[in-house]
Amino acid sequence: MQELNRDTLGSFSSIIRRQKKKLSQLGRITIDLCDKEDDLPQYLESLFILHKKRWESIGQEGSFVRRPLMQDFYTGFASKAFRKGWLKIFSLKLDGSILAVQIGYLYHGVFYQMQEGFDPNGPGGLGNILRHSVIDWCIANNVREYDYLGGDEEHKLKWGAKQRTGAHLFVGRKSFKNMLLAMADIWPSGKFINEGPPANLGHSHD
Repeated sequence: MQELNRDTLGSFSSIIRRQKKKLSQLGRITIDLCDKEDDLPQYLESLFILHKKRWESIGQEGSFVRRPLMQDFYTGFASKAFRKGWLKIFSLKLDGSILAVQIGYLYHGVFYQMQEGFDPNGPGGLGNILRHSVIDWCIANNVREYDYLGGDEEHKLKWGAKQRTGAHLFVGRKSFKNMLLAMADIWPSGKFINEGPPANLGHSHD
């Protein structure tokens, strides 16, 4: 978690300016917020590809590879959250090509950063530049906090993140199967969720 104010980006601004200057020498940089539901598939596909490439570059499997159902969950969640006005998915483009993506949702004045990805073979600083731009957008839009969610990785702490405790919440009907899942600490990412009435899933009623 990181509380946001005018001083939040102070220590990083000079570094980001240098990285952006180098990047701008290669082409035109744009930071875009997806504002059309029809564009979501392109943003999500770029997220999945770049996230996979980033982790493969250091010899690891990303979350979407380790847990394929997570990709299905994101795909289903994105359109519903977009219609609610919660979903915020940003991209960094160089001459129109997406080189970095960050996805999160905005709820009650807090931006919850869910996942990100960038091209490890691209110019240096792609992830930093995009994160800086997203935090800057949050400050400009009076967002109180930027939450990195799970994990206390070093790169999060460098940005000024502070640790805080949280809890897992498992919601389901009373059943033997759900009891076993809860006891075994298995998080199925939607595998065992049965779609109910539209209102329960946050569908638009327009």
